Amino acid sequence: PQKNSEHEYLPTFYANLHKDRFSMDGDEEYGSYMWFFFLSQYLGDDKHVNTVLQKGKNGKIRDAVMSSVANYDNTYAEFALYNWNQIPWEIYQDFPTYPDENPTGKATEDIYLYDKVDKDMPVVLKKGSMKYIYHYFDNDVGNVNRVKFDFKTPTTDQKFQRQALIKIGDTWHREDWNNITEKEYCRKDETERVKAVILVYDNADLKASKSAMYNVNTEGDCKVKKKGHMSITVNVAFTPKTIYNNFVLDEVVEYDLDLGKYIVLERTASCFSKDTASFEMHGVYMYEHMSSVIVGQGDLSEKYEIDGNNDVRFDISDDRKSGYILTGMNPTNEKWVKYSTVMTGAEGGIAEYKGCGGAWAPRYELKPEEILEDRIKGKRTISVPSGTIELEFEYELP
Repeated sequence: PQKNSEHEYLPTFYANLHKDRFSMDGDEEYGSYMWFFFLSQYLGDDKHVNTVLQKGKNGKIRDAVMSSVANYDNTYAEFALYNWNQIPWEIYQDFPTYPDENPTGKATEDIYLYDKVDKDMPVVLKKGSMKYIYHYFDNDVGNVNRVKFDFKTPTTDQKFQRQALIKIGDTWHREDWNNITEKEYCRKDETERVKAVILVYDNADLKASKSAMYNVNTEGDCKVKKKGHMSITVNVAFTPKTIYNNFVLDEVVEYDLDLGKYIVLERTASCFSKDTASFEMHGVYMYEHMSSVIVGQGDLSEKYEIDGNNDVRFDISDDRKSGYILTGMNPTNEKWVKYSTVMTGAEGGIAEYKGCGGAWAPRYELKPEEILEDRIKGKRTISVPSGTIELEFEYELP
């Protein structure tokens, strides 16, 4: 209770993240305790060591580790993020403080991309290991305007995950890069002026090595992307239900000469909804008061498909033949929001994936004051039966 004496081994642990630590090789095996230290905080369960020992007493300790945690693969990816252990991801807690240690040695690689390069990067991870690849960019935009990461294919092996820590300006943020094949930044745009990208790879497989290859390219020039934002909030209340839904789109827009329309090239979307209902049900002896709550939440990033059949979202003429932003409201992924239904008196709940529901119209006629010289911008409240739709949007025009 006074001191975690095992922390004296942390310098060795952080210097050997590239190794298979479930082996008798020097003192690297002492680093295995960090997995259980992490789980005690991540899961809030300090009994996990005992659980794994009981499961592994037949000698198959690696199998016991990999099967003892629900959602093990994603949990191991969180373990890799914890081990970065630097601002703003200093997540470990301890009394009085967790030591200021972070990955060193062969688990890290520094790449300074101050000039134009086209570079292939191999990634080889031993069993249970992890790697942090630091890509640094000059603060001044000049030699390097465009940055593109090409991963060829998405990461389909859930035990071999890839995430990115990205610094733009003075702000860090984290992104899941498992399901993308490429990522590109135009450093002429202040919102994309990356200073650093740290790729965090982890191999959660304790029985096999893993390898991959990616390319980073800083050659060529780029155009500043025009961006748009749209938020739709639905509030409806009628006996016995209340419905709340918030749908947010952040999009990249381009003018298409062939179509004569502004189109969406890519977007991120988020959805949050909460439906509540209160009603009386006839029980065996009397009426019972029941309630249900349905909560939906989801996020996604996608490149948008334009096939000529998409809807015009904003009208700019009375004849409804011309418009801004040629695209439908719903992302192309039809099942990206997880809905959980819980009823009073019921054990467990129902979970299902579907689109972001809502009572909004797919098309809006722009008002003259919403059409500006370099953008369209508006905020309005639309009355619907038993409630309102709050609409707010702003799109730069190329």
